Amino acid sequence: MDRLLASPHYGERWGRHWLDLVRYSESLGHEFDYDLFNAWRYRDYVIRAFNADVPFDQFAMEHIAGDLLSSHAATRPTGTNESIVGTAFW
Repeated sequence: MDRLLASPHYGERWGRHWLDLVRYSESLGHEFDYDLFNAWRYRDYVIRAFNADVPFDQFAMEHIAGDLLSSHAATRPTGTNESIVGTAFW
């Protein structure tokens, strides 16, 4: 069980459910639409958040007011503040 939770594919699998919920897309959905610039940053942020086991309340705060959180409140184990990426999606 611990091996599965430690796998980087854990975040990809469960992050996909969140991305479906927020209707994530890398384009506007029409065959003639262009790709959205840097949309992958949000996708990767969600995967990293799931892999880092970020509590849901923290994850939700980052989506609602990530640009207002202090850098200490949103720091990942990697030492980076990614809270603004969650807000940028909206």
